[in-house]
Amino acid sequence: PAAHHLPPLRQATRRAVAHVSSARAAAAILTALSLGLCGMGHAPSARDRLRQVRDYACYYGANRLEDLAKFDLVILEPDQHRPEDVAWLRSQGVVVVGYVSVGQADTLEIGDGRGPGGMASWYLDRATEQGDALVPGPDGEPDRDPEWSAYWVDLTSKAWQQRIDQRVDRVLREWGCDGVFLDTILYDTVYDGDYRQTVIPAHLTRWLKRLRGRHRQAVVIANNGWTYLKPLG
Repeated sequence: PAAHHLPPLRQATRRAVAHVSSARAAAAILTALSLGLCGMGHAPSARDRLRQVRDYACYYGANRLEDLAKFDLVILEPDQHRPEDVAWLRSQGVVVVGYVSVGQADTLEIGDGRGPGGMASWYLDRATEQGDALVPGPDGEPDRDPEWSAYWVDLTSKAWQQRIDQRVDRVLREWGCDGVFLDTILYDTVYDGDYRQTVIPAHLTRWLKRLRGRHRQAVVIANNGWTYLKPLG
């Protein structure tokens, strides 16, 4: 499908202005199709219509509803829109998919205080920031992605899994999106080794299967999901 990236109207958070490249977003949608996440029912559902998507827009800013309505599918940041906006887009026949960050948190929270630097236990501390890169080795502080100023989280943390479960529930139920676009599931190469190649895929696969069980009719698109195609196929 053809990709279009509408420029955001105003500077906002990292999530509101980030643009997913055409190749990555196209691969994500193909991943959703390949994983068999598009079911067939008697009446065309959002999952059915995903098979007929010809073009889509990836837009993390606010407003621009008339522009977004021109596309078969839109990926948007729910926090930048009202549920009424999502409902209107859906009434125009658009498949609306809400952004959810799975492997990174935009901000630091104290939480249970048992994590690196006295922060929540779901933050990772396996690397040290040096300039614009991460290098192996803990430094006692949460691992920050220098490119996006976001923080890597530990997907083995049940507390973090509960948080993203709640976020998915809100995107689907409160905003009324047709599905979710799961980003930041491909971890930085600084985590290469058993953690990145075995531990994260295993926990992510179990979480994705549980998500599908809880939201059987939702469109689920995994950005950079090819890594997990085999275990989920």
